[in-house]
Amino acid sequence: MEDDINTLLKKIRLRKNIDFSGYKKSSLKRRIARRRELTKATSLEEYLHLLEDSPEEYDKLIETLLIKETAFFRDYMVYEEIRDTIIPEIIARKKEGDPLRIWCPGCATGEEAYSIALLLAEELGTSLQDYQLKLYATDLSDKALQIARRGMYSREKLEALPKELRKKYFRGDRVKEELRRMVIFGKHNLVDDPPISNIDLLLCRYVLIYFTFDLQRQVFKKLHYALRKGGYLVLGKSEALSKGMESLFNEISPALRVYRKI
Repeated sequence: MEDDINTLLKKIRLRKNIDFSGYKKSSLKRRIARRRELTKATSLEEYLHLLEDSPEEYDKLIETLLIKETAFFRDYMVYEEIRDTIIPEIIARKKEGDPLRIWCPGCATGEEAYSIALLLAEELGTSLQDYQLKLYATDLSDKALQIARRGMYSREKLEALPKELRKKYFRGDRVKEELRRMVIFGKHNLVDDPPISNIDLLLCRYVLIYFTFDLQRQVFKKLHYALRKGGYLVLGKSEALSKGMESLFNEISPALRVYRKI
């Protein structure tokens, strides 16, 4: 079984240039099994033969392996901290015309990025135009990025938003154009691609929990490089800095997983 998993990951790397070898095997096995069952393949060996006969199956498998679970204002207390403390502190350090750079790697279908755009629009209002705002939201999934760019969400998804914000920033079930224009969505491999640089606020939430310890350390170094000195890093509530990374960041809020580049 383990050999078949490694063979499958090698095939993905050779065919699609995506390396899943640093992802936790337990999560990969569950997701591979889910995709295999949908194809009616009775074993992993049979599924490997299916991939050879149907190369388009690689894209479907990759979409299954990539994590796309997200929500508007997920863990609301984190966004209160961003709204009440982090954004005002960043703005206080800026002068008119300065760049304001935010990055959401692993953005999935875009809810997190739009949540940040919403907070910025509420905090800055018309003075937002005084800054060179670049709000980057990146992911490996083409399918997720298509949804994010479209900005259309189910009623169930939108119920997490306060009614006044839905009325102000949404037209029906779609994000209004002025908010969509604030976010730059793009394909990016957090592991293999160079990081976006000079970032003031970086939200990498519920991504690292699927990586092995060694890959987490590798990615943390990239996130540290991406941030300006004094820039903020926000992780998911079930994530924390890897051992040895404490010298790179100050812990601002242990409970909310907020850190600041030293």
